[in-house]
Amino acid sequence: MIINTTTEMIAKCLSRTEGFALREFFNTIKGEEKGKICIRTLSATNSITVSAIRKLEMVGILKTRSLGAKGTRFQILNIPALQDIVRNLNL
Repeated sequence: MIINTTTEMIAKCLSRTEGFALREFFNTIKGEEKGKICIRTLSATNSITVSAIRKLEMVGILKTRSLGAKGTRFQILNIPALQDIVRNLNL
């Protein structure tokens, strides 16, 4: 019997490109709990990065607010869970 943790299941729900975008997002914020990021600066397309961030927002790991052309304000609600998801990505 295989037992999966919640973070492993979330990591499996992300597509390969969403996983790359999430890993790059995580590396860009450098462990900050709150901040502002311009999604255009990431190498993945905006729609892929936004869909990955929305999936994490739906499960309660992130909280985001779009600032339009100024970027996106983010707040990480569960840092250990986000670290575990990034670690469990199969890239």
